[in-house]
Amino acid sequence: MLGRQLQRVLKAIHVASAGVWLGGLVAIVVLLVVGNTRATGREQFGLDLGAHVVHDVALFWAFVATLVTGVAFATLTSWGTIRHHWITVKWLLAIALFVATLWFQNPALAILAGLSDAGTDTIGNLRYADAHRTALGFAIGQLVVVIAIFLVSALKPRGQRGRDLSRRLVVCVAALGLSIGAAFAVLNHVRLEKIRALPIERAAPSTRADGTWRGSIDDCGIPYEVDVTLAAGRLKSIVATRTGNNQYAQLGAAILPRIIAAQSPDVDAITGATTTSHCLSRAVGHALHDAPPR
Repeated sequence: MLGRQLQRVLKAIHVASAGVWLGGLVAIVVLLVVGNTRATGREQFGLDLGAHVVHDVALFWAFVATLVTGVAFATLTSWGTIRHHWITVKWLLAIALFVATLWFQNPALAILAGLSDAGTDTIGNLRYADAHRTALGFAIGQLVVVIAIFLVSALKPRGQRGRDLSRRLVVCVAALGLSIGAAFAVLNHVRLEKIRALPIERAAPSTRADGTWRGSIDDCGIPYEVDVTLAAGRLKSIVATRTGNNQYAQLGAAILPRIIAAQSPDVDAITGATTTSHCLSRAVGHALHDAPPR
């Protein structure tokens, strides 16, 4: 068991991370509301980017810190995992937040940032509007749940759980699943960061003969292939022939016109589809550097 002083430190970290979680959700709600009512063009992208970054940086790591300190309290102090009703409620609410964030809010924020970064006219765009409703709705819902968690923690309703083994088993399994899910989320985050750090071959279009060249890479988790057409020493067209079959592949394809405009694969990735667009840029770099003709 942890000593009193260490418990105080652990509690301070737990409360601080939960506070960052609460503040991050408030910031996301404000950014989404302001963006939907006042912003256009690059202003819209700035607000969408802000919401996306707050979610990926502040909320993600605040959630991990809150979970780790919560598990530490449950296993290293007398509070236990399911000894009290209010602790069980907190676990169940945390599970709901994790599911809502991973499967709904995160993809919606990525779509918003990706569409506005690609220069899509967000006004009247049905896909953008649908993603905005989803992101804002889940942000408000999460904000309500986090406030409820704060109230439960502060009030600590009395009552200990009985010895109903089936209920204890359900809560323990749910808590274990939440911990495993969070661990996989962290590992996936690390994996994506490694992919995004992979270098892009830097070769000017003028260094290759005119024609169509196929670039491909296979170290991005899935294979990526592009057909790059050169004419008069310049990039004329790029067609993605093999990518992932998901919304991030669709958003990431917006990098191709950007590469043609810059006449170089070394351009900024598409926000919200950073990994996919970076991998497409690398495939174009391969086509310009040493790929065989199509």
